[in-house]
Amino acid sequence: MDGTAMQGAYDYAFGPGMNTQGIVIIRNAQTVGERYAEGRDDSSWAASRSTGKSLAATAVGVAVHEGLIECDHESFLRPILDSIQ
Repeated sequence: MDGTAMQGAYDYAFGPGMNTQGIVIIRNAQTVGERYAEGRDDSSWAASRSTGKSLAATAVGVAVHEGLIECDHESFLRPILDSIQ
């Protein structure tokens, strides 16, 4: 991966007002870079915020795709759609 692009990602992630705790860059299933905020490292606890929701949604999507969860899209999505309107 281009070092300039990675530096740009780090600069953005740790820019003013971003409150980033850490960033890990993964490409082709390999960790190609990681940085942490001052005073943090790879063993520090971190708030997941939207990451947790994204991982949960991905896991549910995979389970539905693999037939482990049956999903009637309308009844499954309706409570979610209603809560954000």
